[in-house]
Formats: sequence, structure tokens, C-alpha cells
Amino acid sequence: MASPSKIQAVVSNINRFGDSVYEYTFKPKRRIPRFKPGQFLHLALDPYDPSYQWPDSRVFSIATGNNNNEELKIVISVKGVFTTRMANELLVGSECWLKLPYGDFIIDTDDKQIVLIAGGTGVAPFISFLESNLQSSANKVITLYYGVKDIEVLLFEDQFINCKKQLNDFDYSIYIESLSDNDKPYFTGRINIEQIFNQHKGNAVYYLSGPWVMIEKFKEFLIAKDIIEQNIRIDEW
Repeated sequence: MASPSKIQAVVSNINRFGDSVYEYTFKPKRRIPRFKPGQFLHLALDPYDPSYQWPDSRVFSIATGNNNNEELKIVISVKGVFTTRMANELLVGSECWLKLPYGDFIIDTDDKQIVLIAGGTGVAPFISFLESNLQSSANKVITLYYGVKDIEVLLFEDQFINCKKQLNDFDYSIYIESLSDNDKPYFTGRINIEQIFNQHKGNAVYYLSGPWVMIEKFKEFLIAKDIIEQNIRIDEW
């Protein structure tokens, strides 16, 4: 695994979803270090002085494929002091510092049937995995189940559509808790882990990313259904 590198980056684009979810695109000022889909980075808002310690930072999953040499993306939900600072201070053209890669939530490409379950901004590492596999011809069945509270904070739908066109065995389902527009094929309500299990049972490796309460609940359910822990992988920092 590559040793973490510290790189300065410029914010090149910001997308806002609803009141508190942001997608940031960064243009690093030097080469992006090698990383694996599912890994995360540290982001520091204050300047980094190599002669001093790394400044206060927070961690965010990388939401770009590892075949993208030009930019890095993350998505955040504004919930505390640091992410509030990000929302207020990070503008297009702003500079910040990134340190990456970190983490072992790496999707095993040897898995033949992969079930990705994401809540909210927890979809980010799965976007990295899907984009990294667009040029792959490996025989993998990949199914994504993605849930959000309302349609305003639905992320990466265009990427899902593109991946479905380019990947032979990829499908996805989107769950929206508060759904008022039924023109698109969304499911109303929350992700139903029992329905997912009944479809895949013990033939898949389950990857869980999102709110900790969701992860714990789904993990407990799968263990109760005799899915071995080796086949239940969770995104935890």
C-alpha cells in the first residue's frame, strides 16, 4: 500500500445538494498518489508547514476512480464545526491540503458477486470503485443499493446511469425516504436489508457504507442470517 503523501490542492468545482450536502472537486498541484477504490483522505483547511505538524483535519472517502489523474472528489454532510468551516471557507479557487491514501475498505476484485449498500454520503467509496472498473472486463456481478432522505440530496445519479451502460453486470436501486415525484424508478422508503438478503443470500460479499446506525443494524442482520463476517465489510475509520 502506498505511503500517504501531502499535496496542496485548489477547489475547482462545488456542487450543493439541499441545505447541507456538498460535492467538492480538487485539482492537486502535483501528482495524485496511487490509491485504491474505497480509501480515504485527510483534508486540512489551514496551511501546512512541513517544518511543523500536520494541521487539524478530517477524513473523507475519495469519490473518484483511481484512473483519474487530474482531480479528486469528496462529498460531505455539514454536521459539525469542521464541515461548517468547509462550507463557509472553501470556495472555487480556495486552496487546502490533502493527505492520502488511507484505509482498508477496499473492494476485492476477486469477489464474483458484490453487493454495495450505501446511505447518504456513504456512497462515495462505491463511486470510486465503479469508476475504476469502467474499463475492466472482469466477470463480476455488482449491485448497488443506495438510500437518501430526500431527492435533493441524491448524489451521482448520472454516474450510476453511465456505469449501467458500460458495465456488463451492474445494476442499482435508489431508495428515497420522502418521495413526491414518481416519474423515475425510485423506491419509496428506506433500504430494506431483508429484501436485499433474500435476493442474494450467501452468494455475495456485502459492503456497507453510511450512517453508523445503518451499518450496525445491517451487519447484525446479516450475521443472524449466517453470513460469515469475512463476507460483511464495513467502511469505518
